[in-house]
Amino acid sequence: MRFVSSVGHAVTVFALTALAGSCIVQPGPGYVAAGTATMEVNVDRPGADYRSFDLASGRPEECRDTCGVEPQCVAFTFVNPGVQGPSARCWLKNAVPDPTPNTCCVSGVKNAPPATAQPMGAPPAVETPPPPPPAAEAPPPPPAPEMGGDRRGLEHDVNRPGADYTSFDLPQPHPHLCQEACMRDGRCRSFTYVKPGVQGPQPRCWLKGAVPAANPDRCCVSGVKGGHWTPPAAAAPLEMNVDRPGYDFQNFDLPQPRPELCREACLRENQCQAFTYVHPGVQGPNPRCWLKMSVPPATPNNCCISGVK
Repeated sequence: MRFVSSVGHAVTVFALTALAGSCIVQPGPGYVAAGTATMEVNVDRPGADYRSFDLASGRPEECRDTCGVEPQCVAFTFVNPGVQGPSARCWLKNAVPDPTPNTCCVSGVKNAPPATAQPMGAPPAVETPPPPPPAAEAPPPPPAPEMGGDRRGLEHDVNRPGADYTSFDLPQPHPHLCQEACMRDGRCRSFTYVKPGVQGPQPRCWLKGAVPAANPDRCCVSGVKGGHWTPPAAAAPLEMNVDRPGYDFQNFDLPQPRPELCREACLRENQCQAFTYVHPGVQGPNPRCWLKMSVPPATPNNCCISGVK
């Protein structure tokens, strides 16, 4: 069986990288030193993410320097190891979100003004200390009648079991950390925060590629990204046994073998113009979704199901 682009054909990987600005498989990104952004210690800039990847080194400079060599990147957030998994993670952004004090992260804005140079012979400038961690959160308001919802989008005493694609311990017992992780991940449609002592001594965050039914359960706090999202009525028709190789900007495993999940992920991404769903067993044991920034030509292939937004 011969596959191309979105099915991992080696001959076209480098050509597609030039078109889409990202590779089919994200290895440790190559980067060059580019000190073009001031490090904002203990600052998160949630939102406007166009890609993310783990960092083996655990150095925020590697995230900054990767942003420096990608034209579409204007800001970044480095997430400390242990917050979104065992490795550090880098989030590249195509806009400049507002800064939020958070000990989870180090952020920066590309081409931020450099520090003022000191006169020759003057003592070195004293670095401004990082902002203090955010104050302890006030107790949440009483749950509303509809399944524990509140005005911040957190569903207290609610579990949404199923459709998980990743989970990780959280460093602090704050449900909003799980909510923020879902907001930053393009695959995430809902989440469940599990309180400390239920699945281990630490609180745990479960990110989900779909929106499972809500069940009352004091173990948990849940939420749905962007509210109860439903795809528009005029959803893209599914093209059975069709691959659309090329122009990929993001790819990820799906929690269930349902091409509708890939289509919905494309509908949620402004830059997505087309998608290809790859059946389980073709690129690994799980089904895989490829999102595309343009509309490649359709190629008959029983590996896949595609569609145009």
